[in-house]
Amino acid sequence: MNDINEEEEIKIKNRIHLINNSKDEIKEANTLPEVYNILDKLIDCVSFFYPQITCKDKCFLCCQHSNVPVLTSLEWEYVYNHLLKLSKEEQKILIEENKKLFSKHGLDLKRLHFTLNLADNDFKLKVLAVLLPKFVGGSCIFLKKGSCSIYDVRPLKCRTQGYTLVKFGSYTQFQTCVPESYRLEKLLKEQDSRKVLIPLSNDFEERIQELISGDSIAYSILPVWLYAHTVNDELVSEANILPDFEEILSAFHA
Repeated sequence: MNDINEEEEIKIKNRIHLINNSKDEIKEANTLPEVYNILDKLIDCVSFFYPQITCKDKCFLCCQHSNVPVLTSLEWEYVYNHLLKLSKEEQKILIEENKKLFSKHGLDLKRLHFTLNLADNDFKLKVLAVLLPKFVGGSCIFLKKGSCSIYDVRPLKCRTQGYTLVKFGSYTQFQTCVPESYRLEKLLKEQDSRKVLIPLSNDFEERIQELISGDSIAYSILPVWLYAHTVNDELVSEANILPDFEEILSAFHA
């Protein structure tokens, strides 16, 4: 740090401190927007130390292939309140696109929903390895002209993409697409160490779960949440944070 001034050195140390203590920082968040605000600060820090990361706004590779992000009831309520503010025409287009997705992948979406709610993470990984490739070639229904149409209220899974690690079962890996993962693995090889200054997305997930009161927590993927809130080709008047997914998805069976 000999070639930087004292002020810059302090900023760098503060960034390192924020990342290293991210789990404690997140505990200070008492609302979902506060969780997202802390995450934005962390992403700025990670981007500073790893400018090689190419996951930026306008990159939509993950939106094209991993196009079924999971989110909690709290996150869905946040998204849905935004959808209710859209024009009737915008809502109609969104509902039609979701219907097309279900007409093609209804059973797969149902299986994906119930797989994501399994407790056995290692078994979950095996099932997801079979299910997720079926969606390759499609795109998220919220992807419009190469950009996220709900960017300001997008769920945690979308926000953390590229800038966090994720621990899933017995595995810890970069939460990113395959091409980006290869680039980051090359970086680790060049630095001759697998240590990285990147936070765990699991810590954010845990904090969001803690913010959900009592038994009000539920998990599903964006298309299923939207399907559960569509009646007679219209959005229902308010978010239902505990839908009867078993009943709602009962029409889709082998």
